[in-house]
Amino acid sequence: MNDHAKNLKSTRGFSLIELIIVVLIIGIITVLAVPNLLKARRAANEASAISSISLIYRSEATYKNSQGNGEYTDLTTLRAAGYIDSVVGNVPHKKSGYEFQVDIFASAPGVDARFDLRARPVIHSLTNNAMGTGSRDFGTTEAGGLFETVDNTPVTFDPLTRIVQGSAVPIDR
Repeated sequence: MNDHAKNLKSTRGFSLIELIIVVLIIGIITVLAVPNLLKARRAANEASAISSISLIYRSEATYKNSQGNGEYTDLTTLRAAGYIDSVVGNVPHKKSGYEFQVDIFASAPGVDARFDLRARPVIHSLTNNAMGTGSRDFGTTEAGGLFETVDNTPVTFDPLTRIVQGSAVPIDR
């Protein structure tokens, strides 16, 4: 063989078998990595939701004692007063894959003002595991204590006794 033929043979590139092996290795790595990445994203979203609930809880208490004349308020008013950020405070009240809702109960003679605060995944992992933004629902009241459910039901509280209802369990922090 002359030198020209040897140069052509050495510059032909990868064989089809080599390319298939590389594609298979990339596919295997993807199959192994993607579920862990999704799980990590859900965990980060849940940590953000817990942090936001804690901030909103403290903001409600501060608002009630400083500007609210003994009453709690909605998320939009808390944002306007500078207690929470605009991501949670603007409608829709969504942040990091969670939607936040506050139900306000005004005070009445002999009954203090109350609120229920909930954070629900925008897409629950039970309904769509691949695209789920969270696998737990969270909730609290003016009394404090953080509760969670894992069965795609919201955390709810009895309006009179303020006792958590349904499948919700307390979260230890």
